[in-house]
Amino acid sequence: MNNEIQKLKTNEDNLKSKASQQHDYKNAELRTSKQVSDKQHKNANLNQLFEKPFTQRHLDTCP
Repeated sequence: MNNEIQKLKTNEDNLKSKASQQHDYKNAELRTSKQVSDKQHKNANLNQLFEKPFTQRHLDTCP
C-alpha cells in the first residue's frame, strides 16, 4: 500500500515538473549573443518629455 502511494506521489511530482518546464519553454525568448550584449532599455530623463520640468511642491504645514 505504501509503495503504491509513493509511486503516485512520484508520478504527480514528475507531471508537475513537466508542466512547469513546458510553461517555461513556451514563454522563453530566444536571443543571439549580439542581442544579449546590446542594451535593451534606455533610462529617459522625464524632464525632457514635457514643456515644464518636474519640480517639488512645497506644502505649507501651517494653516
